[in-house]
Amino acid sequence: MAEKLEILNPDGLNADPTNLTVVLHEEDHTIGNSLKHIICQMPDVEFCGYNVPHPLEDKIVMRVQTNNDVSAIKVFTEALGQLQSVFASIRDKFTSAHEDYQQEIWFSGMDGTNLDIKVEEDEWEETTVVVELVGVLDTTSTRMAIQSGNCAVRRANTETPLIQIGNSIYAGNWSAVVGSDLIFEQKNNQLQFSTASQTRLTAVKALVTVDETVKN
Repeated sequence: MAEKLEILNPDGLNADPTNLTVVLHEEDHTIGNSLKHIICQMPDVEFCGYNVPHPLEDKIVMRVQTNNDVSAIKVFTEALGQLQSVFASIRDKFTSAHEDYQQEIWFSGMDGTNLDIKVEEDEWEETTVVVELVGVLDTTSTRMAIQSGNCAVRRANTETPLIQIGNSIYAGNWSAVVGSDLIFEQKNNQLQFSTASQTRLTAVKALVTVDETVKN
């Protein structure tokens, strides 16, 4: 947001709190249009407009006129808060989308997709193992992931292997080296992890059980 806000004619504002003219320094049409859009939709706003005094100046001049004795400064401040919330929402959505994209890249080798990512070959060596995770999986997405075979273990030759089930990633460490298969059982219409023979992975990420308690 603007590095500096300057109220033009403070004496006039004191005499008529419904008429505010403010300068936003180091801003342009992006903020001007956004604020104008928000303010014009607010109740008790009679007029809102802005202009850029000169194309070479990085500032905008905005005027807000209210009615019913509503403070123009209050309206302007509320609009700034709403705009900040919009920015925060956009940032959160972008961050979430970026994390999903990074996760997709991380496990892209499952379907044979060859993305141009420089990593050590042994880091992406795929191995099937027996996994022991305490808890019950009863979400639709997890069921579909398991039923479609969307499960894999990555970095199996490292001290901190990763297992993916659908879009969930579990990180852990090897407790014993004895195995080869990843097995699940269906109990009471719910999918539950089962162990069979050999290699075992203790998961760091916990799963919620039927009684909604969490076990690691």
